[in-house]
Amino acid sequence: MNKNKKMFIVGRLSMKRYFTRLATGVMAASIVSTAALAQDTDAQTQIITDSTPIVIDNAASQALSDACLFYRNLLGVIDQRHFDGPTTTSHEDMAYAALQNMLSDTYAEHFFDTTTRTFDESVITYNNADETDIDTLTLGNAILDIERPAAGSLSSYEDQCHYMQNAAVTISGAVGTEIFSLYESAVNGAIHESRDPHTSYLPPVDTQAMRTSTNGSFGGLGVEVSKSPEGVLINTPMEGTPAEEAGLQAGDIIISADGQPLQALTLEEAVDLMRGPVGSDITVTIQRGDDEPFDVTITRGTIRMTAADVEALETAPTIMHVDVETFNRQTIANIIDGFNDVYGYARTAGEPIASLILDFRNNPGGLLTQAERISDLFVSAIDPSNPGPLVATGKDATQGIVFEDSFTGPQAILDNLDIVILTNRGSASASEIVAGTMQDAGFEVIGNRTFGKGSVQTVMSVTRSGSLPWILDRTPYGSVKITTEAFFPGRSGLSNQGSGIIPNVDVQYNDIRDEFDRDGMREEDLPNTLHVGPLSRAGQTSDFICSLKAEFTGALDDQQMALIPDEYEATLRIRNEQTDQIENQTFFDIDLHCAVMRLQGVDDTQYATITPTNPTPNPHP
Repeated sequence: MNKNKKMFIVGRLSMKRYFTRLATGVMAASIVSTAALAQDTDAQTQIITDSTPIVIDNAASQALSDACLFYRNLLGVIDQRHFDGPTTTSHEDMAYAALQNMLSDTYAEHFFDTTTRTFDESVITYNNADETDIDTLTLGNAILDIERPAAGSLSSYEDQCHYMQNAAVTISGAVGTEIFSLYESAVNGAIHESRDPHTSYLPPVDTQAMRTSTNGSFGGLGVEVSKSPEGVLINTPMEGTPAEEAGLQAGDIIISADGQPLQALTLEEAVDLMRGPVGSDITVTIQRGDDEPFDVTITRGTIRMTAADVEALETAPTIMHVDVETFNRQTIANIIDGFNDVYGYARTAGEPIASLILDFRNNPGGLLTQAERISDLFVSAIDPSNPGPLVATGKDATQGIVFEDSFTGPQAILDNLDIVILTNRGSASASEIVAGTMQDAGFEVIGNRTFGKGSVQTVMSVTRSGSLPWILDRTPYGSVKITTEAFFPGRSGLSNQGSGIIPNVDVQYNDIRDEFDRDGMREEDLPNTLHVGPLSRAGQTSDFICSLKAEFTGALDDQQMALIPDEYEATLRIRNEQTDQIENQTFFDIDLHCAVMRLQGVDDTQYATITPTNPTPNPHP
């Protein structure tokens, strides 16, 4: 079976688009109708600042009161729980950033046309060339004129709320957005200004998406889908799922769900519509070829997402490739089940598994507990001469590291296998825990320096009042993700925060991948990144360099592809900046090949060479 490792490169975004994506997570659904915000030629244009007297009716006044309660309580919870304690950012800077985020989200939601993929630039002006600092936003006859609050003019989160109220009331009246939703946007602006980049507020829809991701399961039909002009195309029904049992087939098109046409919906919207509680029914209308559309009623079941794929390499069948895509509640089970299946089949076939590649490329992380368990699975019991937990967490970098016991089980079951680990810039957080822990235990890391995220986030449910549910015994609403600890992978006790995990074997692509993977943005390039302390992996160097030979650098043509095995083909999606179109290009997967070379003890092949960087490099484990 050929399983290509897919790496996504989207090219450069304009600063305006980057800022909007940062603020909203996704681009807007549609542009507001011209009629909705048409300027009344008989009415005088009103310029509104934070101090302009405006009429606020009782409903708006109550909405402002509720939104402000949420805003100040939520920021107070973060002050109490954050790794760094109460924020030191000024109220003026936080309030200005909060208002900017409110305006940016409004602009993205109501003035972006998904058909032409353009913004209506006539309604907005900026204070800076990067177009990240909004000066004015025109909403019908109202022009919001944004003024930064004077130094010392605000002294509380309540004051921050009042600074934004004119803009919130004006926006709500013009485009219909609830005032509470505007303050949800604002609070993330304040958080982004004052906290590390991994602390944020998650509204209900994002909270549910996060829970689905971490659980690794959801209630649904069990189909792999893509968008089609008529609706949603079924690429394949998953084995043993309600979709397969109902007789859905690859190539079927779902044109409606419970009577709602899917043609005009995005793929994400259509998928959300088809998901639901386990045991609930949904009726989908199917178009199969030229036949008349027909309805199928399906009872949703529990669909488990694959967190790790395990297979033996076709070109080296005694080497097992474990591609770990994320760390959710299914990951450890996926690895063990896949290992048992492949190991057993290989032994029966007379080619027993001797080596293993743990592949964490483009794995953004996930659950800390899964990373701890996977580390323990592959690392032998703690050396009595070097006691300490496999993973340590720190709670106060200024007062020293507080070590806590991690999950420690029996001696690893894989002691007799040679193991290497693959990483790249997209390997972050939990991936770095496992890679760092195993590197400290003597296993080689191959690839590129990891992202460098060495912090732990605690997710807490919050109510619409911005408080923790168990305080007031109220119903949870959204959630807040707060950086509460740093982690220190491996027995060295060194942090990867900012530095990342430096590979033992540094892979050099000698093509466009160097720009995006080796030299691309990492944790240390983000604003307000966390500072953990002196115990860092910074300054470590690689022992070897694995270089791709010139004839296989860059995108491969058909003649070159005919010379390499299928499993060494890596698909990259690259944005063409001239056409603004995403193009698929195939590159040689040198990371995987270098891992095979190290496991086989080979330094030179027709594709790559491995050379030492030090006169006396560390021995291969």
